[in-house]
Amino acid sequence: MYQNYIFDLYGTLVDIHTNEKKAYLWKKMSLFFGMKGAAYEPKELRMAYETKIKEQEAALKMECRGSHVPEIDIADVFRQLFEDQAVSVTEKEIADLAKMFRAISIEELKLFPGVPEMLQRLKDAGKKVFLLSNAQALFTAPEISLLGLTKYFDGILLSSDAGVKKPDPAFYEMLLKQYHLDPAECLMTGNDDIADCHGAASAGIASRYVATRQSPKINDPLPENCEKIAAIAELF
Repeated sequence: MYQNYIFDLYGTLVDIHTNEKKAYLWKKMSLFFGMKGAAYEPKELRMAYETKIKEQEAALKMECRGSHVPEIDIADVFRQLFEDQAVSVTEKEIADLAKMFRAISIEELKLFPGVPEMLQRLKDAGKKVFLLSNAQALFTAPEISLLGLTKYFDGILLSSDAGVKKPDPAFYEMLLKQYHLDPAECLMTGNDDIADCHGAASAGIASRYVATRQSPKINDPLPENCEKIAAIAELF
């Protein structure tokens, strides 16, 4: 019997759709930057933002040299966009900007049916519940709170804080080490066969796979220690 239940967030517990390409988002972002003294036209800002992400990802890959699957911190991207205009900003200003960016880009954000009830059943049964997600803390931490999920988790590890992301086994091992978990007593549940199922298997963790509209196409067989479930509410 598993004692520790580890979950992916987006596409597994949370049904989300974002659109970072819409013109309205970049008009408002341009306005915010301008109010802080950093002058960008909307299209210029979007291009600079996307370029900074690619540059940071490339730099991290070179630094890791294939040994890990690295993850950037979006806070560094926003900070550099200000620095390129010789503007200094505080951590709070970066956090406020990230919240505005996310609020405008989100088109749908809700829990999948049965998620609170399923998590509460786990807690009532004395199980430990953890979140392991490829996600940006500046975006995700407020959304976890907004959706009322905070109370269910005994531990949370996000890729932007760890500097590495799924399916890298190092990300799973960070969680195991931080919370003193035995992989044989853990079960990972997610909607991505590679990141959540094969990633968990590489760390010696069994898994459950649930297909949602955010799931990528499965090209390879699931690991032997992985089972499919029809809906997240059926997990426990």
